Amino acid sequence: MTKRKGYREWRWQALWWHHFFLLWSTIDGQTRYSITEELNRDLW
Repeated sequence: MTKRKGYREWRWQALWWHHFFLLWSTIDGQTRYSITEELNRDLW
């Protein structure tokens, strides 16, 4: 039973890290896009 529980914990950790990095990359891309857009708008 402990082997199975450890396997489930590992899967949940992998899923959590996957979602964390996906969210991080989405936020990072959105920030970069909005800053670039604002800079271009101010220059014109």
